[in-house]
Amino acid sequence: MARQIVPRCRRADCCAYHSADWKTASAAAVAALRHAQAAVAALRHAQAAVPAGEDFRSHLDVACAHLKASTGLDAVTLRWAQSLFADPIQPHYDVGGYTNGRHRAQAMLDAGVRRTVVGIWLPPQ
Repeated sequence: MARQIVPRCRRADCCAYHSADWKTASAAAVAALRHAQAAVAALRHAQAAVPAGEDFRSHLDVACAHLKASTGLDAVTLRWAQSLFADPIQPHYDVGGYTNGRHRAQAMLDAGVRRTVVGIWLPPQ
């Protein structure tokens, strides 16, 4: 818990995850997701409702296109930001761990990142 209050803001060369610029990549991914949510909401308002299965795909496509087009990230940081959509960090709330992405999440915590994009799987109803 102390690491979350006072982050270890050091760049470790121990692995690729810790050498990434997660503050920039995460901020770009969050901004891209917000842009996608607004764009899809505007599209939904202008057209009929987007089918349930298309909703996530629309957000993902718009967010990734926004990342590539307007963030000005270097190629490596862009790839890390895109990884948050292509291979999302997935908290597993039932057991208190991760289904996917724990190494990236740890690297982000160590870099002082406090907000990022995560994927949450919801079972079909």
